Amino acid sequence: MPEGTEEIAPMRALAIRLRQWAKTFSSFGECAAQIGVAQPKLSLWFSLGHPDKEGSFGPSVPNLMAMARAGLNIHWLLTGQGPMTWNSDTLERFARAAMYAHALNAELTDLFPPSPESAKAEEP
Repeated sequence: MPEGTEEIAPMRALAIRLRQWAKTFSSFGECAAQIGVAQPKLSLWFSLGHPDKEGSFGPSVPNLMAMARAGLNIHWLLTGQGPMTWNSDTLERFARAAMYAHALNAELTDLFPPSPESAKAEEP
């Protein structure tokens, strides 16, 4: 593989998966509106070969977060593994797991409160 091209293949795969997801909308414009970017920027990400005005070659973290809110499985986007989108059942399972983890953390904190020494160590 020519020097410097080892990063191109994963970026190209990301661009292909991003386009695949965008095609699930009625138009690329609707997809762009869902994630809060202009349609030309979305199209630029499909190529990932040319930087935008800010010098970025792909979606930013806020863009990825917006895509996740629109139903895209970011793990799938980055790796190609798992389902392309989250369905309501998957989201509900994650929400239940998060609520359980939060409740467990609160219960453990009640059972094992921090010692006064550790509380002092956390003070600035």
